[in-house]
Order: sequence, then structure tokens, then C-alpha cells
Amino acid sequence: MKKFLFVLSIIILLCACSFSDLEAQPSPTRTNEMNDDKELPESIFESTTIRPFDTIASSFIEVVGWFSDEEILYLEEEDERSHLYKYHLYNGDSELLFETDGWIIDVSINADHSFLAIQTYSTDNKATLLVMTEEGQVKRVIEDLGEEYAVYWNPYEREAMILISFLPDWKFVAYMVDMSEDSIVELDLPYPYVQWLSSTTFAYLHWDEFEPSYHAPLVVYDLKTHSKKDWKDDVIAFASLGNQLSFTVTVSSPDELYSTYTFYKGQNRYRTIEMPILNTYSEQWWVPFYTYDGKNDFFYYLRPKYSSDFFSYEDGYEFIAYSIEDDSEKKIITLEQHVPLSISPKGDAVLIGNRFEQIYDVDQGKLIDLFEFE
Repeated sequence: MKKFLFVLSIIILLCACSFSDLEAQPSPTRTNEMNDDKELPESIFESTTIRPFDTIASSFIEVVGWFSDEEILYLEEEDERSHLYKYHLYNGDSELLFETDGWIIDVSINADHSFLAIQTYSTDNKATLLVMTEEGQVKRVIEDLGEEYAVYWNPYEREAMILISFLPDWKFVAYMVDMSEDSIVELDLPYPYVQWLSSTTFAYLHWDEFEPSYHAPLVVYDLKTHSKKDWKDDVIAFASLGNQLSFTVTVSSPDELYSTYTFYKGQNRYRTIEMPILNTYSEQWWVPFYTYDGKNDFFYYLRPKYSSDFFSYEDGYEFIAYSIEDDSEKKIITLEQHVPLSISPKGDAVLIGNRFEQIYDVDQGKLIDLFEFE
């Protein structure tokens, strides 16, 4: 379900390079000066009582993500047929939203939760991308373009997306899809991972396949002019958060103990924090799981307690709420594992876990098990 897009979003694949051993060391202070007395606001969330699933069917697969402020999506599979349900967290009601023969591979929801892109794989090995409204109305069916799809919704234009169609032999084709105009236009892109900067621009890392490196230039693509322009040099990873916010990951050398996370408003430098590095000793650069609360401008992420080796590190991850606007942070809890996070649309709860099996109630300050298997 989340396997492909999640890997692309969180772990940035790099060309082959070597890293020296990391010595375990506590995290340094923040790059920016912080007001230690500044607290994150506690009164911005309404009081709610989250109700876990009463029972879990044997066909249950996982929680997919958020459908609305109070509803989540979950997936069941049985007898080569998949069912997508929405579950109300506060009254316990479940409702079937979509079903199909075969398997649901991925579900991607746009920024205002008005459209869902559902990727399916049929029993006769056919990949299809179906775009539907939150009410269940099918707007477009995309098929015969590839073996698998990646969707990048435009957070500033709710009916637009970049669609990456993956072909055999690691090839791909990029398309601009606009449901409002019922159009699909092929784009000339060298890499399949993009992040939106505005309604008409997005950025990607331009890796040089002939010169392996752990960093690459960050390039901005303008859809109106179809022009490309270098923005930043020597970037390891890049992600857009919405609200005109984005961040880069950089490091001064591959054997550093800490990487720098620089936040931007538009294309202007805004905030900076430092992150302990967990070394993978591979082509994959470790980036922590995170989620962004656009309503209240909180960046939630999992931070290791010190720099170390990713595969041997076992000392837990601090679940941090960082207020980008106030440049202040708050440690919430410590989690044993490095697992995905997903914030609710109004910012009052965070789904946590490889199957989103837990939820953190921000107002109550409680970590709740959504379901348990016997």
C-alpha cells in the first residue's frame, strides 16, 4: 500500500558512495537560537475521545491514512477482492467506500481531501489508477500507461497532479494530469521524484548517473514556460510541506555526525535545525519519518538520540513537535521504532506505525492502540 510512495518520500536513493564510521554522540543544540521558555500552544485543539476498532476481521490489511478530520481509511482483502472502508474515530462507524477485484496497491489523497487516487492491480496483472471524489464519483480512469504509478498531488491546485508511470527496465514517463480540464500531458522529466513549490512549479534533484555522489543540484521546473533552473547545490534530500514551505537536507561532508535541515518559505531560507545521522553504509541516505500540520504549522518528526549506525541503533526515537513559525520544539514521547507518521487534517491526532496501528491524541496527550491482533 504505502510501500512505493513512502520509500520515495522518506529514503532518498543516491548514487554509490562510501561513508566513514560514525561515533555515537548526543545531538548538538539547534542551529538557530531558541527560546527555551517558549511552549507550544496547548489550547488550539478541541477535546475529543478517540474510539479504537472494536474488532478486526481476519481480512484486515492496514490503515491507509486520513479521509477527513474525523475519519480514517482502512483496507481489507479477501478472496482476491479488495475493499476500502472509512472509519469514524469518534463513533466507531465503518462505511464501504470502494471495492474491486484484485488488489489495491496504493491510495493517495489530495491536499484538501476532496480527491482520492486509487491504484489497483487486477488478477490478470493489469495496473489501473482510478481518480474519484470523496463522495465516490469516478472522475478518471488511467490504464495501459505502465506497470505501476506514483502520484504527486498539487497542494495548490486540488484537481492537478504529476503522474509517474513506471515501465519495464526501470524506465518511466511523467504526465501532468488536470481533472478540471480532463487533460493529461506528457512532461520531459529526468527523474521520477518531484515536489511541488507552487501551483505552477515543482522541484527535483538532478542526479548525475555518470558521476556518483551523495548530493545533487536541486532544480526548479516551471510548468508555464517548461523551463528548468538550478536552485540549490549539494542537496541530499528535498521535500515540500505545503503552505509554501519546503526543506532541504544537506551535510558538509559524508562523514559528518549531523545533517542540516533547512526550511524555506517559497524559495527564501526561513529556519534551520540539525539532525543526528544514522549511517546506512549504502546508497540510501537516512531521513527520519515526519508529517506536517499545515493548520497549526507544526513539523512532527522522529529524532534519534545520537548519531550512530542505523542497523544497530536501538535507543528509541524522540517524537518531536517543532513549531516552524515560533522556532520552538517540544518532545512528546519516545518511540521504540522508527515508523511512519501521518497528521490529521485539523492537526489534533497523528497516526503512527507501519500499519498505522496507533494514534496519538494531541489534545489528550495519549498514545492509543487503534487495533490489536489476537
